[in-house]
Amino acid sequence: MASVNIPEWFWKSITGILSAVVLGTMSWAWGAESRISRVEDDVGRCTAKLDSVQSNESAIRVLETRLQYIESGIDDIKELLKER
Repeated sequence: MASVNIPEWFWKSITGILSAVVLGTMSWAWGAESRISRVEDDVGRCTAKLDSVQSNESAIRVLETRLQYIESGIDDIKELLKER
């Protein structure tokens, strides 16, 4: 059985092409990872802001209720003053 001689330049060219493909794929993956990381950071910040907004909403509702009680108390005082 005769052995096939493959030239040295063929192996070097295949190695070079494979290296370029691997490096390109790694570069793309690294870029994608950094974009994903930025999106995750943005989601974290938005979640924190949303929690803050929800907390503020609760505080505002409590203040609205208290102001309504104060308003009704002032109206009662006005009625008492009118009766005098």
